Amino acid sequence: MKTMNQVDQTIKSTNEYSLFQRINGNRKISQAHINKLVEAIKGDVSCITYNPILVNEKFEVIDGQHRLEAIKQLELPVFYIQEKGLKLNNVQALNSKTKPWTPMDYAKSFSELGIKEYQTYIEFKLKYKLNHDVLINFLSLSQPMTGESFKNGKLRIEDEERSHDICNKLLDFSVHYERYRYRSFAFAFKIMWSNENYDHTRMLNKLESGHKIEDFVNTNDYLRLLETIYNHGLPTQKKQRFY
Repeated sequence: MKTMNQVDQTIKSTNEYSLFQRINGNRKISQAHINKLVEAIKGDVSCITYNPILVNEKFEVIDGQHRLEAIKQLELPVFYIQEKGLKLNNVQALNSKTKPWTPMDYAKSFSELGIKEYQTYIEFKLKYKLNHDVLINFLSLSQPMTGESFKNGKLRIEDEERSHDICNKLLDFSVHYERYRYRSFAFAFKIMWSNENYDHTRMLNKLESGHKIEDFVNTNDYLRLLETIYNHGLPTQKKQRFY
């Protein structure tokens, strides 16, 4: 097995552009970025020799897919380093050091590899337009989900129908509170929604009768307020505790 010091760093070159392949799951090509690189290379053609692209044994491009397209456009030789065993996770790690991958970049990457949970994430993102932290929380429900787990392809969806339900009910607040997508508010609503005795119609009726939602910073303050609004005017035996 090669150690870090034994990796073959030989720079090779070729004009056979057809050798190089896009690795499944990599980000889509940005023509604007290619155009910038074309102009940069025109100003200093030598830069392509000391900044080779990185490929694996299948000639899948691990780093430098935009440089490759710019070089092809200029009909120049491709300088490259080939290293066996490099995969998509290496692409993600390298790209994150330059232009960080967004959650949607990761979602599209894993979706392209056929992981259904990430295809569902994209569908929910486009439909509900929730921020990333809220969305993965609403998709995983009672299962813990961290940002790192999401980036590592480990998104798990507990119950898609229930996830649709909580997202739709959160959207019902849009006519009453413009910051309804705010992380702390959404998390407070999830706690209330998770209670088996929660009556969403009752909550909406309270808001429609004139009760206002104030701005807070943390989840607990929002939850206390929502509980107060929900229970307003009700006899003690009908009040619910969410906080």
